[in-house]
Amino acid sequence: METAKRSFPLWRSDAQCPADPTPEIAQLHNMNFSLWLPYTGTGCGRLYDTYRMRSAYATGLSTNYAYSDTEHFGSDMAQVQWFRDRCKEFLRVRPYFDGDLYHLTAPVKDNTAWCAVQWNRPESQDGMVQVFKRAESLYTEAYLPLRRIDSTKTYRFTDIDGGAFTVSGAELAECGLHLTIPEHRVAKIYFYRVDK
Repeated sequence: METAKRSFPLWRSDAQCPADPTPEIAQLHNMNFSLWLPYTGTGCGRLYDTYRMRSAYATGLSTNYAYSDTEHFGSDMAQVQWFRDRCKEFLRVRPYFDGDLYHLTAPVKDNTAWCAVQWNRPESQDGMVQVFKRAESLYTEAYLPLRRIDSTKTYRFTDIDGGAFTVSGAELAECGLHLTIPEHRVAKIYFYRVDK
């Protein structure tokens, strides 16, 4: 345990060794490993899939889009642009992994569940919420019980995919963050901060 506390495992599990690992495993690793090893890394596979890539976001991220000599990264400019966008996105979310981690859902393998975590940075009064609605989930909405919320303040949430909304701290403290996601197999990221 002492060694683990002082290490930086950039590849934290062999579960990511297949060319295209199961993204839900990365979600569970992020939820649980981060409680004990805040600085770890993982891989996302080689498919151009936003759900898969966002599932692998951690303090370290390994990518490999040319797994064998039969694959050639860079020949499809749409794929290059997708990858460039995800890299910019990763650099935007990475600082939040230094924050306090709170589970908003139970860490389960069930493919009908939602998986959600909160990364809170009390010193800057902001944070990030990661939400994964898995492929077989029948639920279209959720109320996520955010932690470390000041009920006297108002919070502004920004969806990484576009759009923003404000919610009172009182509503968040009483009801939680209400999200509606009708699509299946979706990875969402919301940044929040105290609204000035």
